[in-house]
Amino acid sequence: MKMKKLLALLFAAAALCLLAACAKTENSVPTGMKLASSEIVAYRLYVPENWTVDMSTGVTSAYVSSSDRSNLSVVFFDTTEAEGEDPAAYFARYQKEYKETLGDMTEPEESDAKLDGVDAKQYVWSAKVAGAEYRFLQIYCVKDGRIYLLTFTATPEKYEEHLEKLGIILANFRFA
Repeated sequence: MKMKKLLALLFAAAALCLLAACAKTENSVPTGMKLASSEIVAYRLYVPENWTVDMSTGVTSAYVSSSDRSNLSVVFFDTTEAEGEDPAAYFARYQKEYKETLGDMTEPEESDAKLDGVDAKQYVWSAKVAGAEYRFLQIYCVKDGRIYLLTFTATPEKYEEHLEKLGIILANFRFA
């Protein structure tokens, strides 16, 4: 009888250890995704496993494929005294530069957003780059004295096709 209790106890302990080992941790990679950001930045960006991560410019970025260059990038920098903690103020500053640099920029659609639970602003607009039309979705988020800017860019045809995956990417974005 003692042997059966001992074996049951050992089995239960082993099962608990296995469950603990299999549990998803805060730093684990979501199913079907891979880490696209470096370990030295203050966030974790996960993209679909079949996307290509490109860190060649020093910016966290990834694109869908060699035949579909729809892409997502993340940059961050310290907040400025002029714009402070207001994500909309940063977009207003950069919107002027976008209009000067890009052709035919449409009026942006603004909405509230969240990035890992932190309040943010989302802007969707179109513009021409080298004569080709593109759609842009940008999220501006201020956290811990830094402004984070996520930019998704795609042709109008591919933009809608990738919105569901973009939603999954954004839902899995984490500040470190």
